[in-house]
Amino acid sequence: MFTTLQVYEEHVPHIADSLPRYEKKTKPFVLTRSYCSSYQRYAAALTANNNSAWDYLQISYPLCSSIVVAEMSFCGAVVDRFTGNLTYELYQRWYQGVAWRPFFRAHTHQYYERRKLYLYAEDVQV
Repeated sequence: MFTTLQVYEEHVPHIADSLPRYEKKTKPFVLTRSYCSSYQRYAAALTANNNSAWDYLQISYPLCSSIVVAEMSFCGAVVDRFTGNLTYELYQRWYQGVAWRPFFRAHTHQYYERRKLYLYAEDVQV
């Protein structure tokens, strides 16, 4: 379990090392799952791994809301994580739900069916 100081000391040097590669007006994009207070200056937060189930979709809303209350405004969720095969309706609801968040990531494990939106039926894509 990371303490706040360990998380801070782990990520801030990474950002400082990346800065010379960029112009002074831009910062590197850092996405993390471990964050602490005042970390919103350095990175965006991503919720932990989830499964392809209705209860994970439901809990992703309060999870991101609590992170936003802690002043980490750039919070996102992982759509259809690694385990389980989605139904069309659940897949559609995931995309509808995360469309209102500042960030989301869609990926899956190699042993499950491919989950790209354009591979699904046309009624799911709408």
